[in-house]
Amino acid sequence: MLTASTEQTTEETRAFLQRRVAAFGLWGGGLYLFFWLFRMVVVAARGKTEFLLEPSMNFHLLGGASLLAVWLLCRSGVRTPFFVRAVEAVGLIVCVGFTVAMGAYIPLLAAPYMIVLMALTYGFALRSIYVPSSARRTLFLCATAAVPILIGIYLQYLRIDLATWSRVSGYLKELTESEVAMEVTMNTAAWWFCSTAVCTAASRVIYGLRREAHEARRLGQYTLLRKLGEGAMGEVYQARHAMLRRPTAIKLLRPEKAGEKALARFEREVQMTSQLTHPNTVTIFDYGRTPDGTFYYAMEYLDGANLEEVVELEGPQPAARVAHILEQVASSLTEAHALGSIHRDIKPANVILCEQGGRYDVTKV
Repeated sequence: MLTASTEQTTEETRAFLQRRVAAFGLWGGGLYLFFWLFRMVVVAARGKTEFLLEPSMNFHLLGGASLLAVWLLCRSGVRTPFFVRAVEAVGLIVCVGFTVAMGAYIPLLAAPYMIVLMALTYGFALRSIYVPSSARRTLFLCATAAVPILIGIYLQYLRIDLATWSRVSGYLKELTESEVAMEVTMNTAAWWFCSTAVCTAASRVIYGLRREAHEARRLGQYTLLRKLGEGAMGEVYQARHAMLRRPTAIKLLRPEKAGEKALARFEREVQMTSQLTHPNTVTIFDYGRTPDGTFYYAMEYLDGANLEEVVELEGPQPAARVAHILEQVASSLTEAHALGSIHRDIKPANVILCEQGGRYDVTKV
């Protein structure tokens, strides 16, 4: 059974995947449309308007449309990871098919196999950057794309007119049409192998960095969510426990900022504070050190304003409210003093006014 924290983590992962796949579809489709418009402008500028509707232009447009369809299907709503991955894979392979078809109508003099390779290499590299994917999945998609690429190039170069092309290259006089097609196909396979290696490596590195970044945000059972503040000795983060639902704040104290002696003293004070049970004292849930020596402690997350902020915003407070707040502060300190603990920094900024259980001005020290 999934806990609330696990469900929230799963939802964040799903939403992140959907956003990144949608972004890939938008950028990839946008780049295809940019080059389609560029070709349209060049053809129109040369007065060759009859080429505006040639098949290569149409397939170029359809290639961009297939990626934009990925964006449209993933840009909004709540999509399951299976749906997002399926849309990404189908959209990408359909785009490969249209790109290969585009190349089939580009004159051989323009080296269509290189145009197809360049367009698809850019597309798959963009995917490796945007879409969180394992190296294995990227390798699978690249290998799948290789099938229509190599078949399309081979069939296209089977139609080569050797009588004409042999005037350009004497080397072709020694080959048959099928041999030329096979040689170009082998060259294409070698280049696509390089593209596959680059895209797979990119996915491996970027996916690994994402996982490392996620792990870096974890302290044991706690996941850091956002920074709440920073002081001379460390930072405070809002955090989430892997199993429990209670709001939590994590304070990190780094040795390079505070010094080992100061951290040792602070650790002893936190251990003593964790024994306090007064409702007006902030509750310490946990404490420890990370492998790199950073000391941290987890405490209840206080959703409220400190007394200094209240006075700055509202000015002098009514006597009854001041007495109510001071009574709670004194009560908290009484328990601490009884256990031999002395608060060394009592000031308005360290007195938090919260709403708890429907009660206002619940004071936390």
